[in-house]
Amino acid sequence: MTTIRSAVPIIPARDLLATTGWYRDKLAFEVRYVESKYGIVQRDGVEVHFWGPSGIDPSASMTMFRLGVSGIADLYSRCEGDGLVHPNAPLERKPWGTEEFAVIDCDGNLITFFERSS
Repeated sequence: MTTIRSAVPIIPARDLLATTGWYRDKLAFEVRYVESKYGIVQRDGVEVHFWGPSGIDPSASMTMFRLGVSGIADLYSRCEGDGLVHPNAPLERKPWGTEEFAVIDCDGNLITFFERSS
């Protein structure tokens, strides 16, 4: 029997060094790999991959992905203090049973962090 164990988003990046550095510096990911056309960051066993340089205008990006976390209040506090929280997506409880908030990365990609409510 097959079990799906993870999903890995592959998102556009205009500059792989700058993008992987942003995830390292702003969201405490470790840069696992970066070269001219591909990059990987990892935190707590979760990877995000990047392809590029994409040439996508950050104001026109439609890329979105969600990351499940535990300890969302601490992450929100840090992101809010750094001015990363999207103005339309502050931390709030959703009717589908999560608390969540969103940030926009340096390439215009929307990242929603969520934690299942108890």
